[in-house]
Amino acid sequence: MVTLRKYISITFLLLSIILPHKGYSQYFLYNTETTNIDLSFLKESVETESNKSFFNVITIKNNGVKSESFTLNISVPQGWKILGEDQQEIFINPQDSIIIPLRVSTHGRVKGDIGYSVIASITDSRGNTIKNEYCFVKIKSREDLRVSVPIGSNYFDQRTGLSNFSVNISNNGNKEELVSLTFELEKGIGLGDAFVENYSSDVTVPPYTDTTLVYYIRLKDDFIEGKESYRLFLKADSPSKSFSQSVWFRSLNNEYINYIPPTEKIAIIELTAQGLMSEGKRPNYVLNMQGKTLLKNDNNLYYQYRNLSSKDAESFYKYNFMFIGANIKNWFFEIGDSYKNHETSLYGRGITLGYANPRFFANTIANKNNRSNIDNVGFFTGYRFTKSISNNLGFSYIDNKNREIKSIIATIEPKFKLGKHSFNLLFAANPLKQNINGKVNQFEYSSEVRYSSNINKLRNSLRVRYATPFYYGNYKGRLMGSLNSHYYINNTNRINLFAIINNSNKPVLANGFTQYEHENSNLNSRLIYSWDVTPKVNLYSGPSYERYQKNQIVSNSVLENDFITQTAALLVGSRFRFDDPYTSLSPRITIGNVNINEYPKLYGENPALYNGFKNYFIYYLDVNFQARKWYFVASYESGPRNVYSQFNYFFIGRTTRTLRLMPSYNAFLYKDIMHLDARVSFSNDMILKNSFINTSLLFTWYLPRYWSSYVNAYYTITNRMTSSGVEAYQSLYLEAGIRKELNFAHPRVSYHNLNIVLFKDFNGNYKQEPNEPGVRDVIVTLVKERTVDEEKIPGDISNIELMSNYLGEVSFTDIPNGRYKVQFTPIGKDVGTFSKATEELTINLQEDKTEFFPFVEKNKVFGKIILNRSRLSGLGKVDVSNVRITATDSHGRSFSTLTNSNGEFTLFAPVTDEYIVTINNIFYENFDLRQNNFVVQFNGYKQFEVNFVFDEKVRRINFAATDTDLRTGIQQVRRTTISGKIKDANTQQPVRAKVNLINTRTNAVVTSTNSSATSGEYTMSFIAGDNYLLEVVADDYWYLSENLILQQVTTFMNINRDILLKPVTVGSSIDLNIRFDVNSSFLAPESVAELNRLIRLLKDNQTVRIEIQGHCDDLEALQQPSIALERANAVGKYLVENGFSNFELKSMGNTIPISSNETEEGRAQNRRVGIVVLSR
Repeated sequence: MVTLRKYISITFLLLSIILPHKGYSQYFLYNTETTNIDLSFLKESVETESNKSFFNVITIKNNGVKSESFTLNISVPQGWKILGEDQQEIFINPQDSIIIPLRVSTHGRVKGDIGYSVIASITDSRGNTIKNEYCFVKIKSREDLRVSVPIGSNYFDQRTGLSNFSVNISNNGNKEELVSLTFELEKGIGLGDAFVENYSSDVTVPPYTDTTLVYYIRLKDDFIEGKESYRLFLKADSPSKSFSQSVWFRSLNNEYINYIPPTEKIAIIELTAQGLMSEGKRPNYVLNMQGKTLLKNDNNLYYQYRNLSSKDAESFYKYNFMFIGANIKNWFFEIGDSYKNHETSLYGRGITLGYANPRFFANTIANKNNRSNIDNVGFFTGYRFTKSISNNLGFSYIDNKNREIKSIIATIEPKFKLGKHSFNLLFAANPLKQNINGKVNQFEYSSEVRYSSNINKLRNSLRVRYATPFYYGNYKGRLMGSLNSHYYINNTNRINLFAIINNSNKPVLANGFTQYEHENSNLNSRLIYSWDVTPKVNLYSGPSYERYQKNQIVSNSVLENDFITQTAALLVGSRFRFDDPYTSLSPRITIGNVNINEYPKLYGENPALYNGFKNYFIYYLDVNFQARKWYFVASYESGPRNVYSQFNYFFIGRTTRTLRLMPSYNAFLYKDIMHLDARVSFSNDMILKNSFINTSLLFTWYLPRYWSSYVNAYYTITNRMTSSGVEAYQSLYLEAGIRKELNFAHPRVSYHNLNIVLFKDFNGNYKQEPNEPGVRDVIVTLVKERTVDEEKIPGDISNIELMSNYLGEVSFTDIPNGRYKVQFTPIGKDVGTFSKATEELTINLQEDKTEFFPFVEKNKVFGKIILNRSRLSGLGKVDVSNVRITATDSHGRSFSTLTNSNGEFTLFAPVTDEYIVTINNIFYENFDLRQNNFVVQFNGYKQFEVNFVFDEKVRRINFAATDTDLRTGIQQVRRTTISGKIKDANTQQPVRAKVNLINTRTNAVVTSTNSSATSGEYTMSFIAGDNYLLEVVADDYWYLSENLILQQVTTFMNINRDILLKPVTVGSSIDLNIRFDVNSSFLAPESVAELNRLIRLLKDNQTVRIEIQGHCDDLEALQQPSIALERANAVGKYLVENGFSNFELKSMGNTIPISSNETEEGRAQNRRVGIVVLSR
């Protein structure tokens, strides 16, 4: 029995183990068919943009013979969103198909030009993937690259000479951008420590990123004296865009010394001792005094005194130079020594009188030359008929008693222009009384022609002058001519033709008879081709021709035959400019041949004696180097260069080889106090072995208060080779002087020094204490106030900019008296949390003065207006904006601000002992103010809170009329008076405006009034109603319209409403008094009146271009994002229908709410349309 039970148990256990495996095997045995599912996208590829959605359809088809169930998974790139479920359970019958719509939203910052994919996959219940399918998504490439440089100038640090600027690169596109930056710097500044003048770099900017690059610019030391502004040219290139801009850097000092011409000062006194340390000679003392007094009405009084010698008493008053003169309106008068050069010299002691205006002048002179015993008289006049035609006349009479000569010279000088040609002619007649070869009366003459033209690329200048041999003028016996023509082939190539002819024929008289005629004829010409290889390198070359003819070389004898030479040469030269514009190098070489054409037979008639030196080769080498402080000239001559050396070489065989060196130095040795001008001239005749060295030194020491002293020394060494050896000669000349300039006040103007100290005012007392440091790096602009009747002032100024040094100091020296405005612009970080105490400083400069300008650390006073409203209030919404809050310190200085729309205010006031903070109580009719002023003492605190609390006044309630009242015919009349002030929102000045009260149901004007032009006040009384709108209209201002909420007005109530009107200026804006229903752009009938007001204003300002901005609330932005633009379109359509189309449309969405979106009332206010002025 036991065995049977045991057998049964074993059998049962085996069946329980074997049967499940049999069932599993049976499944595979009878399910041999594989899954046959097709998975596909309707669109295998989709093109879209960032932050946009796209649509596709997934098709699943069961090609098998049995039903299938599986899971559909949708995978998208990171940050993308599937609008729906990303996983679905699918059941599909055999030979059936399912279509599944799919909408995917891309990420806002997805990159362009990159392939993305949306993956659809189906998996079985165990997670095994049955099939995958891809939808490739291509993002459209969007380029939005912006490169900008902060506007304005950059400034160099006065100590380090460093400045910096930033380049902002903003890539709002969806692909990576490669930007190539190129910098071209002006001479005098460099990039970084290496002073790089040209620099380029590449920057890779990822999409949706901003990159700021900072570069440091360094100013070269002592590069260009007086230069203030330097330019950097920036160019930024990308594959699709190009940007360029100039960036300016300025180098400002902290001191300005105004230059007043010495001739415009009251007096200049200079005393010089000449010939000091000269052996056996007494020094000569020279006193020079000159000055000018500037009188009122642009009149002047001037004078000069100078003695030339101190040997005897007469040298100080008879044989000196002195005069005094005056300018009175258009007249001038001088008495004393005078000089006029008109064809001849009229110099002597006498008087001069003249008159001049813009078109006419006339002056006369009469004087006597005591040294030469000559009397002179002259009269000269001229008139300008037009801008291109004028004529001058002249007359001079000279009586030379010592030489028994009387001369009259009369001239006529017409000047005129014909198109691009200018002519200047002169004709001079000279009746002369002089015994010449037995004849007393002579008639001599002279003439001159000057011509210039500018015709396309050719510019010419020509002058020809001729005078007869006995002409008693400057050009006696001369024929002169010069020609200078330039032809500009292009910007870098040009040709120059230059020629000079100078012939003279001067008879030499003895006892009134001609002894011989001194004849001289010179011709110099060259034709030069010039080429600017680069802006720094110039090459030039060309032939030259010289001809010399003389009949007298040595002594007073005339040669039997004229000595005539001709030189044909070729010159080649260049000019190299360096980075410093003051530095250049100019080498030149001249190679030529000299030919002797005619010569006197000094050694007899045999031609063989002269053939050896009739033709010979010459060459010259010149080098000119010029730098800021140095100047160096070197030359080497091989062969005779002038007619005298050519004569010696031809007759005695003395050739020429000369080396010349001439260095010089001219600069300040110490600041602007000690100056040295040193020059050395060295010449060595290498044939005769003679040398010459001349050294000159001028040392000037500039002392305070316009004193200066100087020492001038000349030292010469001459070495000459003789038959007995070398003879050496030395000479020293020394002079010293002292000079004083008197800068006293003139009747017309006086000059003064102004110092301004900028400092951090820690204690707020506006006085600089020892512990209060200066403020550096502040631009101080001095501007002179002009007047209508202003006179001419030498050394006048208009606008000067300086930058404060580390002590906060700027100084202006010798500026004219008058009223000045001083403006301050901090540019550095030194100012910190401090700010200007006032915007500008006004100075009436009549004496030397020092002004202290404080920068104060302003503390914060903040708070708000709190209105405690009555539960029975009938005022509606009370506007708490634009209420003035004022803080006044113990010195009477006030600072004020206005509240915002929430009644909040923030006021910054300098540190001081205490402030009294008050409010302009505009709510006094309806509210009681608990406390009108507060005493604020910061005591080390940086902020102080002040709140003004108002309690609404309790009013009696007059209940609605009863049935009894109605039955007896009694009516309740609710009377309301509204008043206030209308002001400009920017300037707070009163505005004259028309105020209308409009019934919104009928659009009829109930009543109207005008505000006062002087105070802006207005008052209207009317019977209260529930549908009133207040309209305010003024020229050149945005109109204002707002609904009046008067439902709770009782028997009588006064309403105070102050109004601020915004000027119609570029950037100004208003919100239209139009409200929209949710998700609607329909313009309600009550909106028509508002739009008509807008149209009237726009038609009165025809040139105004506006932008219509549509707005929506937060819920609409999610449900219907286009509703904001639709509202702008609705308003724009109405404007076009009524004749105005100068506008743009823009959707602002829900980006600029004016009220909270948490309540329906707030959202209703945000559903609006605004107007912004783009241009006028």
